[in-house]
Amino acid sequence: MLKKLPKKRYVLLATFLILLMMASAQLPFNLQFRDSDEVLWRKIRNIEGSRFVVEQVRLDSTSVRYVAQLKSKSSPTIVFVHGAPGSLSDYARFLSDKELTQKANLISVDRPGYGYSQFGEPMTSLEKQANTLHQALQRKYGFQDFILVGHSYGGPVIAQMAILFPEIYETIVLLAPALDPYNEKDIKIAKMAKWKMTKWMVPMAMKVAAAEKFSHVSELKNLDKKWGDFTSKAIVLHGTSDRLVPFENVAYLENKIPDKKNLKTIILKGEDHFLPWTRFDLIKDELLFLLQSLTRQC
Repeated sequence: MLKKLPKKRYVLLATFLILLMMASAQLPFNLQFRDSDEVLWRKIRNIEGSRFVVEQVRLDSTSVRYVAQLKSKSSPTIVFVHGAPGSLSDYARFLSDKELTQKANLISVDRPGYGYSQFGEPMTSLEKQANTLHQALQRKYGFQDFILVGHSYGGPVIAQMAILFPEIYETIVLLAPALDPYNEKDIKIAKMAKWKMTKWMVPMAMKVAAAEKFSHVSELKNLDKKWGDFTSKAIVLHGTSDRLVPFENVAYLENKIPDKKNLKTIILKGEDHFLPWTRFDLIKDELLFLLQSLTRQC
């Protein structure tokens, strides 16, 4: 049974959504949080020295769409995983960066249920999502030197991938990750995706995000039991003024990772939640440093 909200609040939220839907054609983004293949070809630069592709990987019961700038099989590979809602387009600026494309293969994926990966069909299990993305990557490329980057709810997805396949995903970069099951924010708009009087007007991407939101706590509690198996290196960036994913997630992660030498924490004073957009340069510098470290190991 959903907790009842004051009628006035529902009316305000419903009015806000209707206005957004009416104005969506004029907005610089779309409310489904996804771009067609044609739009991606225009949005992401085809950089000399890399091969730009947009493709679907067909698996037994689902499919995963990804966009990539491919340098070579011998180059390290960075995989970007978006939050909720979101899509592979969230990392378009990274895939258009000449310096990054010169040093690595860059891949951004639509998580199951988002973009063009079985759009509208939520996959709420973290372990199933992690396995699905892993299968898609291995089936298509099988690169060995992976760096995973996950924003918001993409954070626990890549953490699960690293726990399941530590020999493949040895480094993860967590951007404002939602990891702590005991510090989950209550997002009112998620309830609108369930309430029969408003769910019809909620965009599909937000319905998928709401389905994930209602399973967050139980899924994160399952992940909570597995941190003892985490052996990868982790870099976490989090803003102290994050209004969507509490800053307390940093302390949670510091407590959970068994080998503290494998954790680097970057605290961003006064920063909010949307780090892939607001802290592009800092994230890029961290990725370049990691790529340089991989080169020195070879």
